[in-house]
Amino acid sequence: MTLAVPETGIAPEVAELVDRLRANRLPPPHERRAIRKRADATLDDVAAALGVTKMTASRWERGLRRPQGQNRAAYLGLLRALAGIDDLPGGQPQTLHQ
Repeated sequence: MTLAVPETGIAPEVAELVDRLRANRLPPPHERRAIRKRADATLDDVAAALGVTKMTASRWERGLRRPQGQNRAAYLGLLRALAGIDDLPGGQPQTLHQ
């Protein structure tokens, strides 16, 4: 058993788990759509970039299904990249958000 860290009251392993889970959390469905729309990307664009069908991309965006494993990581990375388009002059993403 691990002792809690006195400053936070949370064991380091728990804090690491929480950080990892937060970093891998998808935005809520309404934000997913807004990110895509702000970047002027279509569902076809998203599907092609991720190698899935348009229906699958739509279900992920609407929160009807959850991408798993590598698909989840790829979808999250794409959303971060698309969100980054708005951050720079000229519409070029500089870094991914975490």
